[in-house]
Amino acid sequence: MCTHSSLYNSSNGMVTYCAECKQFQVLFGTTGLRLNPAEFKEFYDCIRFLEPDDEEGVNVKSNCVPIPNQKVFMVLTRPEFERLKVIMECSVASLHIDRMLNDLCISRSA
Repeated sequence: MCTHSSLYNSSNGMVTYCAECKQFQVLFGTTGLRLNPAEFKEFYDCIRFLEPDDEEGVNVKSNCVPIPNQKVFMVLTRPEFERLKVIMECSVASLHIDRMLNDLCISRSA
């Protein structure tokens, strides 16, 4: 049975990780993604390096974010894209902190 740990949770979205099945869940707006670690990294890298487009205006959905391993993409306004980017950056930071704390606990018990 999956036990998801929260990496990020706010009114803008949520990211969880299950160590048992090694799956991430990214929830944003009306989109829910289930990603393995390689797909999560690919999705994060895409968001991290993608430059948002706002030539058409702030409220126009003109930013296409591809979803790994699928023939689907998210279409977002610039503010939505920026919120998704924050969610993903905070989630990755939380994941790194969790791993560092885990490594610290293992080294202290050895």
